[in-house]
Amino acid sequence: MNNRRALKKRRLEEDYRRVLSEAVAQKISDPRLSGKFITITRVEVNTDFTIASVFFTVYNDEHINKIIKGFYAAEYFLLNILRRKIRIKYLPSMRFFYDRQTKEADRVTRLIDDLSAEYNLKHRGNSSD
Repeated sequence: MNNRRALKKRRLEEDYRRVLSEAVAQKISDPRLSGKFITITRVEVNTDFTIASVFFTVYNDEHINKIIKGFYAAEYFLLNILRRKIRIKYLPSMRFFYDRQTKEADRVTRLIDDLSAEYNLKHRGNSSD
């Protein structure tokens, strides 16, 4: 992929993420999605711009399947918002995925913090010798 096309792809992905984030936060009334503290973490568009993979996190992740069904039910509504907000020739079909990377990164950060605190507790007593 040449640089200009890669730049266009990154810009389009960020525009999609921004518009979809705003729509999910303010415009969707589907009970599976509204009031759930959903964050669109990233959007990845394939090389021919026909498929947009939308990744999200949610504060309470116990109803992920219902949320994904809510996204698919709202897909045409979201596409219409994209059409109005972004100048693009063709609208992509959308795929929705729970972003496990964010949750995994939080888990790893907590482990590091715990290990660091444990290390400090063990070595704090020895440093006064």
